[in-house]
Amino acid sequence: MSKTFLVTIPEIREEYVPVVYEVKANSIEEVQDLLDSRDFMDLAQYKESLESPWGFEVRDYDYDKAEIVEAAYE
Repeated sequence: MSKTFLVTIPEIREEYVPVVYEVKANSIEEVQDLLDSRDFMDLAQYKESLESPWGFEVRDYDYDKAEIVEAAYE
């Protein structure tokens, strides 16, 4: 008869988190230009990280660090 096991495996994740920055500019178009030119981060100030509506993507699993225990609810 087979048994049930609980296996905990560390996941290497890439998380997508909305982060709020503050930047001074004359218009929305100017802010978009900063984003397009990749100069935005040099001029922006971090304000806060929000709860992610996007979740994450699993990049890999660290099977070498897996923990295995027999389930107690057989």
